[in-house]
Amino acid sequence: MRRLFVLFLIPLSTFSQFTVEIDKDSILIGDQLKFVLSGSLNDSFPSFRDSIGSAEIMAVKSDSFENKITQTYTLTIWNEGTFYIPSNVDRFYIDSLAVVVNSIEFPDSVNLSEIQIRDIKPPLHTPITFEEIWPYLLVVLLIALIIYGIMKWLRSKEKVTPLENIEIQKMLPHEIALNKLEQLHALKLWQKGNIKDYYSQLSEIVRFYIEDGLGTAAMEMPTKDIIERLNQKGIDTKTLHNLLNRSDLAKFAKAKPIELENQESYTIAVNFVHKTKPTANDVE
Repeated sequence: MRRLFVLFLIPLSTFSQFTVEIDKDSILIGDQLKFVLSGSLNDSFPSFRDSIGSAEIMAVKSDSFENKITQTYTLTIWNEGTFYIPSNVDRFYIDSLAVVVNSIEFPDSVNLSEIQIRDIKPPLHTPITFEEIWPYLLVVLLIALIIYGIMKWLRSKEKVTPLENIEIQKMLPHEIALNKLEQLHALKLWQKGNIKDYYSQLSEIVRFYIEDGLGTAAMEMPTKDIIERLNQKGIDTKTLHNLLNRSDLAKFAKAKPIELENQESYTIAVNFVHKTKPTANDVE
């Protein structure tokens, strides 16, 4: 059943000449209509605040053209019933103009007990787009790269350098040193530009031999102290001193010995081991 409600709006008459217009003669509850009040520039318009009677003012707009001024009120009504503009508004008296306000209800034939309340339908499944999944793909890629980097680093730590892969059981210190020197020479590190790595390994081989084969602490000792202790044992250290000093400069001062010096350093190491290794009588 449809209920009807009437809103009365009226042209003004009294001290000023006003005209009143509406853009609709029928609305639903909560719907909006335009109430237009027109007069001359010299007329004194009535003042409305938040409402005109029971009609709530939603917006107000003023326009002027030549000697006329127009005020347009956007109105709405939220309650059921019949509503009127008051007959007296700021000294102005009003005649009537009607607007029908409709409210829709269920017809009498509808049985509310038979109405079924259904669950809200779930969202429709739409194909996944690349824009939706690319952030997740990026995260997976970053995780994969991190895992790959960690695994590669762990494998590099597990690698055994050729110099450490020498079988040293039942070998004398000078034999170990000569085998390591031979393998270092085969790597051709300085020929490949790895000067620092070449002298680091060369110096380590010689120091290990001095400590293990000659019984003189050398691994963590300064070059000067090593030379002094070997001299005290009557060992010739002239060429060895040059080798260890050159190694220190290459490792710590980033020196770049020339090709002839690199080859000479290897020869000095080999000759030093041969000159200081025990004789057959010493081994017996």
